[in-house]
Amino acid sequence: MRFFVDTNFFLQCKNYKNVRWKDITEDTIIEIVIARPVQIEIDRFKSDGSNRRSRKARETSRFFKKIINAEKDRFEDSIGNVKIISMFADNYASDEIKKEGLDLSRPDDELIASIIKYNDEMADDKAYLLTHDTNPVLTAKKHDVPFKMIPDSWLLEPQKDNRDKTIDELKREIKSLTAKEPKIEAFLEINGLQHPMNTRDSLEVEIDNHIGLSNGELESLLDLVRKMNPLKTDFSNNIKKNSIGSLAKSLGALVPPSQDEIKKYIEELYPSWISEMRNYIQSYENKESYRLKLRNIKTVLKNTGSLPVNNLRIIYNAYGGMLLLAPDREEDLFKEDNPMPKKPTAPSLKFDRRVPSIFRAWDNNIKPADIILPKIPRHNRDRYGFYWKDRPDKEVNEWELYCEEFRHKLDPKTIKDCLLFPENSNDKKFDLKITVSGANMINPEKFHCSLKVKFKDVRIYDILANKLSCIGQY
Repeated sequence: MRFFVDTNFFLQCKNYKNVRWKDITEDTIIEIVIARPVQIEIDRFKSDGSNRRSRKARETSRFFKKIINAEKDRFEDSIGNVKIISMFADNYASDEIKKEGLDLSRPDDELIASIIKYNDEMADDKAYLLTHDTNPVLTAKKHDVPFKMIPDSWLLEPQKDNRDKTIDELKREIKSLTAKEPKIEAFLEINGLQHPMNTRDSLEVEIDNHIGLSNGELESLLDLVRKMNPLKTDFSNNIKKNSIGSLAKSLGALVPPSQDEIKKYIEELYPSWISEMRNYIQSYENKESYRLKLRNIKTVLKNTGSLPVNNLRIIYNAYGGMLLLAPDREEDLFKEDNPMPKKPTAPSLKFDRRVPSIFRAWDNNIKPADIILPKIPRHNRDRYGFYWKDRPDKEVNEWELYCEEFRHKLDPKTIKDCLLFPENSNDKKFDLKITVSGANMINPEKFHCSLKVKFKDVRIYDILANKLSCIGQY
């Protein structure tokens, strides 16, 4: 197949060796014909400064010299099984190619006129116009000149102007600067699994839904307490003779409990303890119902950049009615600050000592030794530790922490969070946002995660029954 190529074939396209000729023809022998108007434009553009067009024109001019120096002015090349033959077209005089509707002062029209003249002479082997421009194609169609459009895939990437070059240079500078700064990544750890923040999917959080005690369940728990710790009613003294050695007898004697002690235990101490256990169970229920609305999660921060963060600042924000629990409040809720009332000790045999006066005098003169504690020096805060800016003393929707230096490429920092969810929040979504900034961070890093609450019914009775069953008799 023979092609009269337009100037854009040389200036705007990849080298002919690097294009897919199958995009326009299945022929394995291709002839590239260069007409006079194309030669003139290439000569004019090669001295047009230092832009890409002039460089391509100079490159094409060197290619033209190869054709001139080739045998019979035909330069042959091969690309796989495709043979490429490049040649110059005959130089037609203006009178020879003059045709109505064509302005030979215009390179495109002169190129079309040259193809018409050539095809008139080579009726059995017509040449095609090969161009990427629409204007010469329209002219070719008007004069019945066959043509092929250069595919877009053959074109070079658009040449960047000075503005584009400036933008590219700024991007390189920004990339260089950001490569020399901290880079923070944030994860939420739930049930031992870490989930990256800033994901579109909501994380599901399961919260226990408190089902309170009925009066019958309260009495059932008190019956369990009585069963596990029954009232003692047998105070008989079953002590075998000779079970006490002679030395023990010389030092004292076993004395049975008095009737007053037994009466006080049965009528006052034990009933009072049962009443205290009732109050304990009711108090535990109230505290547990609050605890069940809490969910412990962990925020895991990593600095994967090339520098530590100086003066790191972390701000937590909770949305949708969810609150961040004050750290002191969390400790208060989860510690056993209201221990189970201790069961009164039932009266029993007592050992009445007969201690010689010399030992009693020695006992009375014993004083605790003075305890001297070493003076512990006060240490400055760890520059790598995380501290509260203003430690909250109640449930809030914002926390703020800071760290003097958050090191990079080391173990991540895990921050324990405790979230408090409102009542009736089943299937609702809540948002947790974290903003991390630093003195040497170009922009703050912002992280977001949506939490979807699923409630699971939990009976306080079952929790307390298990707790009371485990204490056993004491």
